Amino acid sequence: MVITSSFLTIFDPAKNIEVFDETDWLDPGKKTAVYNKSKVMAEKLAWDFQSKLPAAERFEIVTLHPSLIFGPVLIKTPFTSEEIIYKLMMGKFPGIPKINVALVDVRDVAIAHLRALDC
Repeated sequence: MVITSSFLTIFDPAKNIEVFDETDWLDPGKKTAVYNKSKVMAEKLAWDFQSKLPAAERFEIVTLHPSLIFGPVLIKTPFTSEEIIYKLMMGKFPGIPKINVALVDVRDVAIAHLRALDC
């Protein structure tokens, strides 16, 4: 089973980590966004479910933790991420904050899923 999680489940800006492993989790008890907490709780629930299965019924889980995913879309209706990029490109914001955002191409995420299924 391949689970699309999020880098938000493992990334803590207070820690200066570049390589993550299965011991790295965002502490959902910290003051953090509800979305981030929900992603941590959902992924932990999947791991907990798998660990409680009888050994003969256990299956392998691979989690992928992409950051903000962008790229070509298949849908024709507007969505939030597209709207943000459009507004940035069209100068619709009164100013642009100085921020760093980790982006990943949707095609790379798709390839990672296929490779994870092949493990």
